[in-house]
Amino acid sequence: MGVELGLFDHFRAEIDVFRRRSSNLLFQVPNPQSTGIEYKWGNIGTLKNTGLEVSLGVNIINNRNLKWSLDVNATHYKNKITKMPSNPDGSPQEIISGTKKLSEGHSIYEFWLRDYAGVDSQDGSALYYKDILDGQGNVTGKETTNDHNAASYYYVGDAIPDLYGGITNNLSYKGFELSVLVSYQLGGKIYDSHYAALSHPGSYGHNWTTDILNRWQKPGDVTDIPRLQNGYTAANIQSSRFLANAGYLSLRNVTLSYNLPRNIQKALDLRNAKIFLTGDNLGLLTSRKGLNPQQSFNGTSDYTYVTNRVISAGVNLTF
Repeated sequence: MGVELGLFDHFRAEIDVFRRRSSNLLFQVPNPQSTGIEYKWGNIGTLKNTGLEVSLGVNIINNRNLKWSLDVNATHYKNKITKMPSNPDGSPQEIISGTKKLSEGHSIYEFWLRDYAGVDSQDGSALYYKDILDGQGNVTGKETTNDHNAASYYYVGDAIPDLYGGITNNLSYKGFELSVLVSYQLGGKIYDSHYAALSHPGSYGHNWTTDILNRWQKPGDVTDIPRLQNGYTAANIQSSRFLANAGYLSLRNVTLSYNLPRNIQKALDLRNAKIFLTGDNLGLLTSRKGLNPQQSFNGTSDYTYVTNRVISAGVNLTF
């Protein structure tokens, strides 16, 4: 469902609301260990997607020599699993896949991880949260533990951003034209596996992040970086420690051009002549240097090269 409107050739808007239900989704379903095959593919589950898309445009200045227009678009999107296949006892199945767990009432992009609780100031051990259970197995609270195998798993964030979109500025003055395109994302989480690899507790022959300078070194140190100890796997196992804010601001394109005056074009027997300078992927601001949340929508990172920064110049001639 959508609405479009305009006002006096100065303001324009478009609003779209969507809601979609998808069934028979294809997922990897775990097999019993006795089969010798880890997964099988199955058409299972039902998913609900809802969202809002808004586009706004305004002609800020519009006269003979100077024109300036601004266009902004934004999207808010959420999804939720509404049905999973049933277990033999009738309860809905839950499927753990990497850093996610598929279960009813949750997004397919929610992270299912140990929740990092910081560092023990006395011995530098990594701490994680675990549930406190009563005699009937009911959760009554939380406590910390330095045993990562005893740590509990929780939903600790969603890769889906709160808002994402783009902003376009177009400015022209006499023969000059300037266009600037910026894309952005607010909120959401990304699991920074590169940072996790650089935060190892002492693997020989591997690089470190400079954050390792803030590691625990002596009793009483207050920090969130565990002690260094070769083979200390509990220090950088998968956990919420390596979740980062997936928000970003990207300068996608800047183009500056100049149209030669009509008398010069006529003297050169040209219908149109334009000189331009353009740059793509000129800058990216993120919550952590080197992190590129644009790699994927599901909140995971890999060793994909970042998009090249390209600067070019040229002349467009029309005879």
